[in-house]
Amino acid sequence: MAREIPHRYLQDNDGAEYFPVTSGKAIEELDKAASIVAINEKIVEINDKMKLMDLTLGDMVGDTGWIDYQVSTTNTKNYISSAPPCAIREVRVGNDLNGKWFVVRSIRLNIGKINHDQIIAQLPQGFTNEAVSFVLRSNGNKTPIEISIEKDATVKAYLNGSDSDLWACGEYTWLV
Repeated sequence: MAREIPHRYLQDNDGAEYFPVTSGKAIEELDKAASIVAINEKIVEINDKMKLMDLTLGDMVGDTGWIDYQVSTTNTKNYISSAPPCAIREVRVGNDLNGKWFVVRSIRLNIGKINHDQIIAQLPQGFTNEAVSFVLRSNGNKTPIEISIEKDATVKAYLNGSDSDLWACGEYTWLV
């Protein structure tokens, strides 16, 4: 190296002489140490952003899976053995951080021995906050059964005319 730095002879605790050795290059590269500090600060910043992204994305989709519900004792639950069982499901998409999300709710009915204007099931409170009505197929030559989920989470069936002792089987999905 062309440039030398003068050294002082120092003594350690035992009185032995020593001198620190360095080079001009080592001192000249001292400015690179500042960039290492900047890199470490950037790493901390990126880690903080990744934690926020994990929180945001972890809240994006929630799915209850299919949950069983109670059917009235006067009805037969899961009446048709080849059809899916009675169950409800809620899927939430979006996130609470920005307040934008939507909910998809589904109900599967497989109930027998249904009569007109009868409460056929009780869903968990809060499953729906508004009345929802739809039609499901029934016995061969009968008209479909109208199903209504009331605000109090009861499920009622409405049959056509003098029909009685029918079954209803199907699935209904709606967007909240």
